[in-house]
Amino acid sequence: MQFWSVANYALAGAALVYLTPLSNLYIGTVLMAALGLGLVELRIYDRVEGVIAAVMLAVFGSYLVIVLGLDLPLESVATGFVPGVIDDFEYFTMIIALLGTTVYYPNFFIQTSMNGTKDWDAVSKYRRDHTVGLVAVIGLSIAVLSVAAVLIPEAELTLTAPGEPLAEAVGDWALPVFVLAVGAASFSSATGTLFGAGFMIPQAFGHKTEFGDRRFRYTVHALIVCSVVISLALLAFTDFTPAYMAITMPALNGVIGLPITALALYAATNRYFEPSRAEKTLFALVVLVLLVGSIFTADSLVQTFAEFV
Repeated sequence: MQFWSVANYALAGAALVYLTPLSNLYIGTVLMAALGLGLVELRIYDRVEGVIAAVMLAVFGSYLVIVLGLDLPLESVATGFVPGVIDDFEYFTMIIALLGTTVYYPNFFIQTSMNGTKDWDAVSKYRRDHTVGLVAVIGLSIAVLSVAAVLIPEAELTLTAPGEPLAEAVGDWALPVFVLAVGAASFSSATGTLFGAGFMIPQAFGHKTEFGDRRFRYTVHALIVCSVVISLALLAFTDFTPAYMAITMPALNGVIGLPITALALYAATNRYFEPSRAEKTLFALVVLVLLVGSIFTADSLVQTFAEFV
């Protein structure tokens, strides 16, 4: 969660610099982190998040329309789903990074910790909530990746590169709107992901924590400060850019955080419930796949970090 926030506060700061007369990325990053601190302390984050969600869906949803107008090579796309032996470890890193950013484990901890707030009394409601969210994210991700792959295959990885096809399709005004959506999404993700830690850390010490209480807020505040310090250090002393940080940190999540969480959930499921043999087998298979994938991609991830240091 910490590294996720490190990347996203930097990306939100870059969006702020692009959209305003502000020219200093460090100041932009600090301002976005300070905004996160203020919203957590004022306890109005949920209202702001609703507005951000609406902007994100509107902007990224427009890629679905663009995809419909593209002549996608469907046969090539279909062959991508055929399993095969791949010796390109950078490709593995990309897959794990996509898993790390899509199957984002803090959401599960946030949902279960907010059980009393949402007043949900059935697991099916949690599953439906997660399913709708994951389907929406996967659909939008496919649309953005397809547009980028077809229209800007040789583009350098920058903040604005994925939005350039959108600007070409509907007008130049779409690019700042895209950056606004990216900045809002990054800020929302940077702050919101730490809510999971706001629950987990006090709970690890045996405290019953509710959203927005003192322990929750102090934990999130401390981690926001840590995130912006690490982010500024990476920007100042390495060759990482906000865009590359936004790609690399989810890979770190996928390689380290996701398999550890899967193991913990597997242990918790067997301790507190009585899953069937088929459920145990399926869950164990998922954990095994994540562990194997992490082992194969860890070396590639280390090499990627070494290139920027």
